[in-house]
Amino acid sequence: AVWGPGGTPVSEAFAGQAVTLELADQIDIGRGDLLARPANRPHVGQELDAMVCWFSPDTRLTPDARFTLQHTTRSTRAVVGRLDYRLDVNTLHRDENAPALTLNEIGRVRLRTQQPLLFDPYRRNRNTGSFILVDETTNNTVAAGMILGPSQNEASVVWHGGAVTRDQRPSRGMTVWLTGLSGSGKSSVAVEVERRLVASGRPAYLLDGDNLRHGLNADLGFSAADRAENVRRVAAVARLMADAGMVALVSLVSPYRADRDAARAAHEAAGLPFLEVFVDTPLAVCEARDPKGMYARARAGEIAHFTGIDDPYEAPQSPDLLLRPEDGDITAQAAIVLARMDRAER
Repeated sequence: AVWGPGGTPVSEAFAGQAVTLELADQIDIGRGDLLARPANRPHVGQELDAMVCWFSPDTRLTPDARFTLQHTTRSTRAVVGRLDYRLDVNTLHRDENAPALTLNEIGRVRLRTQQPLLFDPYRRNRNTGSFILVDETTNNTVAAGMILGPSQNEASVVWHGGAVTRDQRPSRGMTVWLTGLSGSGKSSVAVEVERRLVASGRPAYLLDGDNLRHGLNADLGFSAADRAENVRRVAAVARLMADAGMVALVSLVSPYRADRDAARAAHEAAGLPFLEVFVDTPLAVCEARDPKGMYARARAGEIAHFTGIDDPYEAPQSPDLLLRPEDGDITAQAAIVLARMDRAER
């Protein structure tokens, strides 16, 4: 049951309301605990990586320094395990030999807390992904931090290489990343490219944005942070498929340039081909098609943060291939993509 002020029963509650919850089970709940959906649970742990900005002019952040860490409504003691690097905000250079952080300096640190925290990466949830550090002696706030995620122990989390090299696989893999507005024709082109590749005997698989939200990305919404995580996950899967010798065909709106650039960088770091295909269909044409009725709902105010309406789409500046409606029907555009793939592999 949910009770409002004065013990009045209410059928639902929203963020910002003060309510009392009566649970069906007898469980021990304390200050700082969270209620979460089973498929959308926060991380629980005592070791985390974070970016911090140092506020104090009188002290420094150094390894082994101890603080009180204030996270949501919970306070716990924390120790700085190490300072990974100091970031130069002007050049973005990472000084990995920096011994400390001083006033207004930003750096990446590893923290260990006395009590477990329930947290998310800051890019996903600002409330559960942020914290402050308080000096235990003066009680002054000396730093603010953004959680990157749980710490990975390099001794136990390593890449396990296989016995099969890329040259030993029957085919060479690559990722073809189709980006554009909803209704631009990305998925239709990708479906036809996949069909032709498989028919020719080449392994290929379509990673469609809508399909992936039924499983891999079912816990993500459409905020900028969730969109970035969506692209990161899909890029990781595509890279593995390309490494296995398959053609990964990604059909994803992927509206932000930085996220697409990160996907490309991940492939380049692994030595895998990556083709960015910009399906440049004008917004007016996409709206006229509106196969899922999403544009109409966005115009009516039923959907918020819809790309192209009230959320931006950052078009690629130098795509590997540009497709426009005048390039022909789906069959013709698929042929153009296949020809570009052939040139990339020569």
